[in-house]
Amino acid sequence: MTSGSKMGSRLIVALTGLLFIVTYLTESFIIDTSLLTNFSRGAIQLLLRNQNLTHRTADVGELIVEKAWEDLQAISSCPHTYNSVCNAAVRAYLLKRIQNIVESSGSSQWIEIIDHSYGSGIAPKRPEEYVYFEGENIYVVIRGLTDSGAALASGHFDSVSTSFGTTDDGISITTLLYLLEKYSAIRPYRTIVLNFNSGEEISLFGSYQLIQHPVSQNISYFINLEGAGAGYRAAMFRSSNYQVLRAFEGLQASLGNVVMQDIFAAGIIHSSTDFTVYDANNMKGLDIAYYRPRSKYHTPLDNIKNTNRKSVKYMLDNADHIMSFISSPDIEELTPQNSNEIGVFFDVLGVGAVVLKFSALIKATEAVTIVGNITILSLIVYTTLFSKSFSLADVSWSRLPVMFLSLLLCDAIILKSYSTFNRDIIYSTNLPILAIYCINLGISLLVLYIYERSKPTSSSIDILLELFWTFSVLMGAVLFIKDKVQFGSIYILSLQYIGITLATALSLLTVKTSSTRADDLKSENKLSPKYSIGNVVKELSQFVVTCLPTYSVYLETLFFAIESLRFSVADGGLPTLPYFAVTTVSIVMILVGSPTLADMTRQGGHKIKNVSLLMLLTGTIVMGVTLIIFPFTESSPLKVFIQQSLSLDPATEHEQSNVTVVGIAPYVQKFLEEIPSARLNSPLCVPFGKNEILNKCTYKSLVTPSYTQQGKPEDWVNVSVSEVGHGSFDISIYGYRTRICQISIPKEIYSSLGSELSFEILSSPSIDNPGDKLVANITNLSLCSRIDLTSTNKDIAPFRVRISDLDTGSLNIETLANFTFSCGWDEMFVGRGSIYLQDLAYQNQYQMPPLEELMHYSPSWVTFQKYNHLLFQVNTGFDARCVES
Repeated sequence: MTSGSKMGSRLIVALTGLLFIVTYLTESFIIDTSLLTNFSRGAIQLLLRNQNLTHRTADVGELIVEKAWEDLQAISSCPHTYNSVCNAAVRAYLLKRIQNIVESSGSSQWIEIIDHSYGSGIAPKRPEEYVYFEGENIYVVIRGLTDSGAALASGHFDSVSTSFGTTDDGISITTLLYLLEKYSAIRPYRTIVLNFNSGEEISLFGSYQLIQHPVSQNISYFINLEGAGAGYRAAMFRSSNYQVLRAFEGLQASLGNVVMQDIFAAGIIHSSTDFTVYDANNMKGLDIAYYRPRSKYHTPLDNIKNTNRKSVKYMLDNADHIMSFISSPDIEELTPQNSNEIGVFFDVLGVGAVVLKFSALIKATEAVTIVGNITILSLIVYTTLFSKSFSLADVSWSRLPVMFLSLLLCDAIILKSYSTFNRDIIYSTNLPILAIYCINLGISLLVLYIYERSKPTSSSIDILLELFWTFSVLMGAVLFIKDKVQFGSIYILSLQYIGITLATALSLLTVKTSSTRADDLKSENKLSPKYSIGNVVKELSQFVVTCLPTYSVYLETLFFAIESLRFSVADGGLPTLPYFAVTTVSIVMILVGSPTLADMTRQGGHKIKNVSLLMLLTGTIVMGVTLIIFPFTESSPLKVFIQQSLSLDPATEHEQSNVTVVGIAPYVQKFLEEIPSARLNSPLCVPFGKNEILNKCTYKSLVTPSYTQQGKPEDWVNVSVSEVGHGSFDISIYGYRTRICQISIPKEIYSSLGSELSFEILSSPSIDNPGDKLVANITNLSLCSRIDLTSTNKDIAPFRVRISDLDTGSLNIETLANFTFSCGWDEMFVGRGSIYLQDLAYQNQYQMPPLEELMHYSPSWVTFQKYNHLLFQVNTGFDARCVES
């Protein structure tokens, strides 16, 4: 290999490695992106030509971050689910903070505080499940200088029962407080609405409550702030409109990619935020969320210890900039013409962003495809017929297909190995990524080496032409379906096509005849310095135009996908998805880089064979290690879902109390071996979910939660039924000191009835005659009331629901007896010290002893999430003998 060739290969390897490291570190928040930002800000602004740079805001200062941190400590001091006393305390804290901010700023003349603790509604929870809600939102309306469409910033102050809610969604709430402080001092151009949302974790009902309020009628644009991890950096996952998306291109430390939006749209990630509700109601906005580490999401590990001020500052800066733009006169008013105009977005190594219209991308893609095909065809005609420096007969058309099939076969073996021996190892380590890349690269180099030995006069032009025609076909397919599938991710394909077209054109213009290339190979160590430098320039140019623009996108997409998918198996997702993402991205990167690899192989000779064998050996060793090590760690713990249930038979007063634990098999069984009560009662574990990766384990509990020990079972949950007409019954459900009850209906009863059922809310513990009604084939109706949980008044009114079969009148007592009625509780005190469930003093001290026991005895590689909205659920029916007529 010539010195020039060595220099070119080393530079290419160094550039690729540097790109990988910078992308990983900036995406992971391991290095401070402000260093990169400050260094490259001028260049990024010049290259991207941001239209809204005048609205770039300065970074928030340390005092602001410190104040936000103090708010965050107060908000996330305890789990504050909607069904908890702590939630009421957080709400009271927020109301007082909001009032103090407004009063101290002297801006009450243009700021209105709306306490929306009234009204009710019914919202969808999931298919065939609904929730009756009574929200407690707090709105702050900051009147602007104009009556043009308002801008909304939304976050929720409720957490799930098993989480302190620091990242989900305490940081967002502190951000709303900061925005209030800012615009209390500087009146905005457009009206700003801040939604301190009280019910996101229960079917997004806080956003549905906002839609019911008149304040929502004038909102045009919004930003939804969320959390699905514990700290790190927030990323922009979704956008519903190009106009609001323009705010993203001016961010100083942006992170986001339209690929994630397309993954959501394709249904690969099953998750909902308030973004979906706002978007469905003709508001256009952005969805920004913390996304890693997802293993701590909705668990006790989402606490103040697992985030930091840098993460808080990141959200403050992002929200500040976006709100300054969507509340400014520079954003266009929504019209029928632009309201459905979607955009494409991606960041550039976390220091800048590119934003463009989807329609513009399609037009550019069409133009590029036409020009690219004409250019390459013209060059082929010129080099074959006129300069005679190239002949299609000399091209080997099989290298790319053989390499692709070899990689597919190799990766199929890798996926099968991980699925069989250690499926969940990617949950806690990135070593499988290293193994897959090393093995794939080794296989590719070996295939290219074999081809080079069999045909030494081949060059990168062969494989470039294969790549060009492959991507030409892909571009044509995308343009054919552009009206049916509007995925912004095609920008990657367009960038890649441009790079391959330029590299192919460059190679055709500088191509040598077969005899010349053969002579070069024989005298490769006698090349002149001039030729060596030219060869380096050609190699680097080919690599830069073919690989460099898209490699950063591939790597960032891979990191996003891995962090989003690696923990999805704990939620019932397919365990092979993260491996499939790794293998797909690695194959694409290797095939795109194959022309450069081909040049390196031709120049490296026998040394490339040694390199390929070394890569294969390294990948195999790493893979072997990952196949035997334990897949879960303290930093990436196994997430299990927990609930205690108590079943009552009102006719016999028989009780049966169980603890349910859902988790990945066989590790959930291994975990339960550490729990004393589970060892004594032999849990029954059965497959759970569609793919049967999860197991649902149930065992008998020794005690019930202390706050339901109020005498007879009817003092905990009581259900009474009265028949009010043919096929119509009034159901009364009472739960002691709880906000939530449920009605569960077997799906099979609808086929026997032959009609839908009507559910009318007659009253709740806090509202008489709310008037909410639903007619549908539903399997679950949750009932949520905003009663004061600190009250010990046992005379609190029950939920009253009228269930009717309006069409056939065939609903009767026998059918109604198959319904299950339940109420539940969510507050749990995490204890310390020795725990013995037989100790009466302990039972009286702790509110949920069985669940406390799980947390106390669990190994460090396990954490917890609520299995249902209710941590402790009491299920009952009714005594048919006592039905009133």
